[in-house]
Amino acid sequence: MNPYAFEELLLTCCQNQGWKIERNFKYSNDGGLDGRVTIAGRLYLIQAKRYRGYINPRAYLQTQKQH
Repeated sequence: MNPYAFEELLLTCCQNQGWKIERNFKYSNDGGLDGRVTIAGRLYLIQAKRYRGYINPRAYLQTQKQH
């Protein structure tokens, strides 16, 4: 699956759950932030990644340092 289509699928699924979403329309040099989802008043930052195997904790930690 195309990475951009994957990001869009993830955000569309969140929207279909009734959650408020904000898309990041900048696909390159976006600092890893693909969108924002608000669930029950709490804001979640979305960074969509497709990995085989496991997710390296460093990928998560890098996102935390950037935002």
